[in-house]
Amino acid sequence: MPFPRPKTTDSEDVLYEYAVGALARRMRSVAELKRLLRPRVEADTEYGKTLVELVIRRLKDQGYLNDAKYAAAFSSFRRDNEKFGRRRVITDLKAKGVKYKADMIHSPVCRMSVILDSEGNSLILHELKKK
Repeated sequence: MPFPRPKTTDSEDVLYEYAVGALARRMRSVAELKRLLRPRVEADTEYGKTLVELVIRRLKDQGYLNDAKYAAAFSSFRRDNEKFGRRRVITDLKAKGVKYKADMIHSPVCRMSVILDSEGNSLILHELKKK
């Protein structure tokens, strides 16, 4: 028996409350949250798309949603706690909707990566290597 479709809404406040609840349960990327919100609105209409974008913008403005922070937290957790390698972490982040502009750059003292946020801006993630 399939799961029932979620209730659709046309209220920005109801959709915002749902998004905050989803972020309270687990940190998410912008792409993941959009995928989660689309079934709750009429995604094929212009109004539904605008409603999702308004909620995403509001969450970004309040600091609840940030792809760079998500990528940094996700990669450090996967690397330190689950002992996954660099390639596995990058593959998992790409699957979660975080876009990379360039591959990881390694130097003797640090490593860097350039990602794109949901607006197309380049963000640099930088980490010093442990001695």
